[in-house]
Amino acid sequence: MKKEINITESELKVMEVVWQMDAISSKEINQRLEETEGWNPNTIRTLLTRLEQKQVISHTKSGRMYIYSAQVPRDYFVKQESRKFVQKFFGGKVSELVMNFVQEDVMDQTEIEKLRSLLEERDDDDSAN
Repeated sequence: MKKEINITESELKVMEVVWQMDAISSKEINQRLEETEGWNPNTIRTLLTRLEQKQVISHTKSGRMYIYSAQVPRDYFVKQESRKFVQKFFGGKVSELVMNFVQEDVMDQTEIEKLRSLLEERDDDDSAN
């Protein structure tokens, strides 16, 4: 999948609901977003239409109900957004991002140990090849 996905913050909130399920009805989407965001059904319908136009979700009709499903996996979107973030703020250098978090004391000792372990595993894998 090489498709670049550009969605707004509001569209992302809708996608988070859709990603939680393999298939979800418009009624369920409305209920969840009315509870969490206070949005009315017309707003939600507009966002669903936009997401369909962007080919991020699709729907099937079941009786009088629309059933939505994601056409783009969440992990694909997260990876894309992560790359954009690193490019925008750190010149594409992940090491600059990590150093920023370490220097700003954003990472606790447990996270630093996990990172150290991951880097050692990666180094071992590279040495084996």
